[in-house]
Amino acid sequence: MPIFSIIRMGFMSLWGNRLRSVLSMLGIIIGVGSVIASLSLGESLRQHTLNQIRKMGTNLLIVIPTQKKVRGIRSVQADSLTLQDAQAILELDKVQRVSPVVGFGLQIKAGGRNRNAVVQGVAPTYQLIHGIEVAEGRFFMSPDVLSLERVALLGSRVAKDLFPLESALGKEFRIRNTVFFVIGVLKERGEEGMSPDDQILVPYTTMMKKLMGRTSLHRVDASAISEGDVLTAEEQISALLKMRHRIRADEDPDFRIVNMSRIMETFNMLGFWFTVFLGGMAGISLLVGGIGIMNIMLVTVTERTAEIGVRKAIGAKNRDILRQFLLEAVVMTFSGGVIGTVLAMSLLYSIGYYFSVAVVIPPVAFVIGIGFSGFVGIFFGYYPALSASRLNPIDCLRYE
Repeated sequence: MPIFSIIRMGFMSLWGNRLRSVLSMLGIIIGVGSVIASLSLGESLRQHTLNQIRKMGTNLLIVIPTQKKVRGIRSVQADSLTLQDAQAILELDKVQRVSPVVGFGLQIKAGGRNRNAVVQGVAPTYQLIHGIEVAEGRFFMSPDVLSLERVALLGSRVAKDLFPLESALGKEFRIRNTVFFVIGVLKERGEEGMSPDDQILVPYTTMMKKLMGRTSLHRVDASAISEGDVLTAEEQISALLKMRHRIRADEDPDFRIVNMSRIMETFNMLGFWFTVFLGGMAGISLLVGGIGIMNIMLVTVTERTAEIGVRKAIGAKNRDILRQFLLEAVVMTFSGGVIGTVLAMSLLYSIGYYFSVAVVIPPVAFVIGIGFSGFVGIFFGYYPALSASRLNPIDCLRYE
């Protein structure tokens, strides 16, 4: 019998028992939808995390003083990094830019409004190292740093909180009773938690001498010449600081270097396995749906025993019966896979549109969802189809 005729018979059989067919496919629909939604969730989270790291710069190196214990009881921040260290790092051949960073959480005031914000003292190169965009005004320049100007750039959220009804550009506000002038507002990044939208940037010289009376740095941000030079730059910085700080070979350094490219690789791998884990958990529902298909097909074989006897009596071979019931199972699971895929995509894109978030559906999700649904039909439908093909036609004709 031609395969198209068998497929047509399969659809007619499913249509004749519509309610039972829909209930049977429900497990496959839910299973495929769960697989696609889970893989999409994992991939979206992975891409979002990687994008946040890329915004910080993949060739970024952050030098941080290590913690040291005082009297063996508590830990305080080491004061091992200096402006001279930052200048020495800048002279390395694989380092392109360097910015000293001194940051504190401080209270700020403007008129009758006040709030807490992270105030960071940085160099003009900080803008290029981190890819910061200015929405209004300008970033401060080297003359502002050299003359200890009391100028600042506000994060978008800070600007809205302090000056909700007007532009913050050119306005005055206070940090620790010191008056600062707003020369720029940073472009909104839309991140939560420790977001650049909640920070204030001032010249590091002003921060160190006028606000905090401090001579050491909290960290040094550096960018390598290119992504390919990051590891070499990291090695050069490590060797330089060990020499400057007189760190012996058997001693632990009083600093550590955060390599953003390594962090991105780590998150990329963790995100991949997280996606695989979610897909595997969702795949269990496909397995349950396949077991349901097998049960229904076994019931179908029992109900259609007389039909099988008639078909064999007029010349149908075992392979024809096998193909018929196997294709019915595949048609059922494949149809469920298509419906589950459409429903999952509709739901995902609706959620993405409503919450204004980027939804990433990896192509492998469609392959696994629809392709695996067909495999489930073959795997779980083969035994009932084989049982039907091996029935004795005489016993079938006598079956009531």
